[in-house]
Amino acid sequence: MVRLIPTKQWRDFSKWCRSRRLRALPANAWTLSAYIRACEPTMKPEAIHEAVAAIARHHLLRCVRSPDRHPMVQDTLQALEKNADLKGSQSALFDAEQFLEAEPPKIKRLAPEKKNKPRRIQMRAQPKLVSRRPT
Repeated sequence: MVRLIPTKQWRDFSKWCRSRRLRALPANAWTLSAYIRACEPTMKPEAIHEAVAAIARHHLLRCVRSPDRHPMVQDTLQALEKNADLKGSQSALFDAEQFLEAEPPKIKRLAPEKKNKPRRIQMRAQPKLVSRRPT
């Protein structure tokens, strides 16, 4: 019997699945696509591709169909690559050095304008309660 040593990518994926009460083996294509989207902000696209390959390898070694070839997963990976390409092409509007060197502008607060409207006196619906003085 061959003993499988799980890789870090597989352990991360199975931990992610357990925390959401999803099945890691055999993983559904939707589960793998959701994992890819969850990793997108914190991992580089190359690392995500390596993780998907490790997950697929673990499925194949367990003689289970791997979800990495499902069209949904392939579309998610293509969207990941497209987003990574768009991130690199965005230009910065300001240099970080400009903010570090410049002093923050002083904001002058204007006093609110007073309106000279006559106060309108309203009558009470109930009489004002006055405490009695002891005699």
